[in-house]
Amino acid sequence: MKFITKIINDTIETGIGQSIIAFSAWGYAFILVAVTLYYAVLSLIKLISGNKN
Repeated sequence: MKFITKIINDTIETGIGQSIIAFSAWGYAFILVAVTLYYAVLSLIKLISGNKN
């Protein structure tokens, strides 16, 4: 277990590890925003089509 923790810490300390963590954090935030926008657009379409009928 300590061996795995050491590998993770070494990876985080290197530039590659930091860029992977930063990329995954940005990717996660982007996915959250994309999903939120998707549902917002869906609900808007439902409102607009609901008003027409």
